[in-house]
Amino acid sequence: MTASSKEPGGPVLDDSPWQLLRCPVTGRRMTFQRAADQPLPGDGFGVLRGGASPYPVVDGVPILLRGRVTVRNHVTGDEEAGGPDTAALVALIETGHSLDALLALLTVTPSPQWRGSHIPGSGRLLSQPRIGALARWIRRQRLRAHLGHGRRAGTLAWWSELFHTRSQGIDGELVHYFRHRTTQPRYLAAHAAARPVLASTGVVLDLACGYGHLSRDIAAGPPTAVVGVDRTFFQLWLATHFVAPGARFVCADASTALPLADGSIAAVICSDAFHLLPNAETILSELLRVCPDGPVVLTRVGNLDHEPHEGLERSAGGWAALISDHHHLITDEDRLVRHYLDRTTVTASTAQECAEAKWLTLLLSGNPDTDLAPEAPDGWPHDQGHLHINPLYTQHPRADGGLDLELTMPSSWYEFENNALRGYHPAAATVSAAAVRALSSGTRTPEIDRLITDFVVIGRAPIPS
Repeated sequence: MTASSKEPGGPVLDDSPWQLLRCPVTGRRMTFQRAADQPLPGDGFGVLRGGASPYPVVDGVPILLRGRVTVRNHVTGDEEAGGPDTAALVALIETGHSLDALLALLTVTPSPQWRGSHIPGSGRLLSQPRIGALARWIRRQRLRAHLGHGRRAGTLAWWSELFHTRSQGIDGELVHYFRHRTTQPRYLAAHAAARPVLASTGVVLDLACGYGHLSRDIAAGPPTAVVGVDRTFFQLWLATHFVAPGARFVCADASTALPLADGSIAAVICSDAFHLLPNAETILSELLRVCPDGPVVLTRVGNLDHEPHEGLERSAGGWAALISDHHHLITDEDRLVRHYLDRTTVTASTAQECAEAKWLTLLLSGNPDTDLAPEAPDGWPHDQGHLHINPLYTQHPRADGGLDLELTMPSSWYEFENNALRGYHPAAATVSAAAVRALSSGTRTPEIDRLITDFVVIGRAPIPS
């Protein structure tokens, strides 16, 4: 079955952001050879040639890795699920089996469930090679039939839950992390810190971009091109085709070398991930190689002096020492959240002043004239775009057409990680019938504005949509 011709295609591989790509091994520019076999809308399948080896491009996502494309735990870096070898993906594309290349990347061992719960003992059963291979084959055939109707035969929610909660060995909590990302304290802090990035008119790098939420927001601003880099293909595939189709995404390992040309980037944002990446000195050097003059913003890096610990944290003094040779500003997440809520300009702190904070943010540049703390915008990012009820609220319809809302944390882990959002989300709220009608028609009213201030109503397309 052929995918629907009405479905939007993937990114075009010869547009300007892709001209910045370089082989991560040799640094050489590569050329895109389009595959004759294009099973989905867009010319998103092909091979990049001219580097140390051919690199596959699968449904709009260049994979600039060598060896297997695995799924790794976002905190520990341990392998959660295996994956195909890049050479095998290239061979599939070259022999007219592009859809099989995509299926090889999307198919991990399923986790059997009954009425939404995992079946006890199923993990041991599926760990047996023959049974696990059979389960993957069955899922692959189902996905093949599914994609025959187009990528959007499944919603973002469907794809996300398939990967995170119905797959063996994958961290299922990430489905909540990404689904309810846009009003988390860390996300508000990232937006406050990212004001110099959001003001950029060049190409922005979103490092460790995940599903591409920040990439989407940045791409919606000034005439800015955004390139997101992450090591997890599945997340990049969802970013490309669901969350941020206006940005471009690359599957690569940033801990060795960035696959980008010298001086090609105007600004960098890395949110909630820099302390999880190995080789911080190497990565920082690479960021300044590709972005020598613009702002480099590293949000939510962990302070080793405070629990809980994750990744490769350093003390506040340790992080300050890392960036001390550059024009820089250091602050912390609590201060940034207040700057976001109050719409005030970010102010510099010292490492000593941030020493008691768990989550720090570093802003730096190789250019001492770069403004790392521009004036705050008049509005909030969360009130832009299509307005809807914050999905963190359980809705209870009333007889008069209004709604009673109750703040509901999706899991105990999510509450532990994001409990601070209770400080600016009311535990309960009421939405009048008039406000429900106003939301439906896209009309702003004083009640809608109040609900936006309280984060009961938020903007942009719901995630997942």
